[in-house]
Amino acid sequence: MTPVSSDRARDVALAWERLVGEIDEVLRARALSPDRLVVLVPYAQLMDAGRRAWARVHPTGFSPRFESSRNWATSLQPFAPGPGDICMDMARDSLMAAALIDRVAPARADAALRSVMVSRLVEAARQLAPLAAARPPTKRLAWAEPLRTALTAGPQALQWEGLLASLALTWASTSAYATDVLWSSSAQPGFAADFLVVLQGFQADPLAAALVSHWGLNALSVPFELTSRDVGARLHACGDAEDEAQRAAACVIEHVNAGRAPVALVA
Repeated sequence: MTPVSSDRARDVALAWERLVGEIDEVLRARALSPDRLVVLVPYAQLMDAGRRAWARVHPTGFSPRFESSRNWATSLQPFAPGPGDICMDMARDSLMAAALIDRVAPARADAALRSVMVSRLVEAARQLAPLAAARPPTKRLAWAEPLRTALTAGPQALQWEGLLASLALTWASTSAYATDVLWSSSAQPGFAADFLVVLQGFQADPLAAALVSHWGLNALSVPFELTSRDVGARLHACGDAEDEAQRAAACVIEHVNAGRAPVALVA
């Protein structure tokens, strides 16, 4: 693997220093002990990186808790999915999807169509799961209701698609999630922690955004900005899949030649 360029490593170190500085400002303004603050990172791999960054600036004393949402939830209450919950295990989720389809369309579809429907239902439910988990469990049915109404207003020609979407919405809105404990009394401001800092990732995190709103004045959302040297996103119009692959390869070569490596490709 090509080593990370010194410029990139310096950018990352400076970004962590800025984050630690913002945390220090919060602690001073609120007269809080660091151990009463939770830093919610977007990826579990950043928990150790955050702890190391804090230790470089504050080698002694208490440290904030650097947690991913899943890790924080597990530390508060271990979670075991129930029979009807979305568990992100393909075999279990497929069995549940098949059972849901059998309830509304028993023996109406041939085996090939049924297999496709099961796969599509699992995919749709998993896409909705992060949005459902970003609502308190007591408010999920209310969140789903207007969406369900919109689905029933669709054209008759799309009855199978509408059926799968409705089933996915029902499944996602009635499922329990590992992070549900973050909505409970054991994770309220003043109990598990006094302040929440959410470190934004490259993609929007519905749960993190909802927790910032839930914690109100006791929360702060901060971007992980590397430096102004970052070029930012660029759009390339591609004629077909081959053109897309060639342009992606050209972009990778451009970054490597500029010393920005390793380069990650997201499919």
